[in-house]
Amino acid sequence: MTALQRIAFGIAAVAGFMLLVCAPTIALLQSQRAQITVTVVVNVTPNPLAYNSDTIPAPPGIGAPIAARFALRARGSAAAVDSVTGQTLKDFVAQNVSVQHALKVQAQVTPNPQGTMLISNQQSVAISGTAGTTVSQSCLYTVTVNTTQSTWTLDDGLSANLASGFPGSDLANNTYLQGATPKPTSTPFVVYPTAWTAVASSNLSKTYCVDLTVTIPAAVTGGTYSTNAVYTLYY
Repeated sequence: MTALQRIAFGIAAVAGFMLLVCAPTIALLQSQRAQITVTVVVNVTPNPLAYNSDTIPAPPGIGAPIAARFALRARGSAAAVDSVTGQTLKDFVAQNVSVQHALKVQAQVTPNPQGTMLISNQQSVAISGTAGTTVSQSCLYTVTVNTTQSTWTLDDGLSANLASGFPGSDLANNTYLQGATPKPTSTPFVVYPTAWTAVASSNLSKTYCVDLTVTIPAAVTGGTYSTNAVYTLYY
């Protein structure tokens, strides 16, 4: 082997070693490509044991008569009569009338090439339950990664807690390929700014079903609570 051949062989060996060492690092160097949100609304019914009418007095005003006040207009009359006072109500007359002209507005919109790379079949979903119970719904929405990339990662997480005393981790998801068997257990959502969860790593186009399970604390009052489930695509 000549000196030149030995040099060439040495260079090739070093290059091969560097490729083996750096390959895992290169695979981790992914950039954010697309992001979508799905609003999750939780409708909470109060715990029926939290209110006992025999021991807790009703709030002031409950049960008191309600006087309905509305206006009646006699046929052929331009005036209305108040149903409570009997007084005549004057018709509303606009004091200042301005003449409006149509204004032509033109805009040039460039399509976002990444706008269809990550999509969901729902922009907002709702799940209902009673305080102190756990409720689940199957495939409440789907998330689709629409790409020709050979390697990508999909992360998920919540933008905020549902409320004080109602943490986002009480909402869990079971995300699995559409048509496949759900996973044995659900995974609690992670709330920003904590690092979100890598829910899937795959290639090409995939559609995932998302089952939601919410455990509502018994102390949560009745009402509507919401947060955003955020999905981010990297490759």
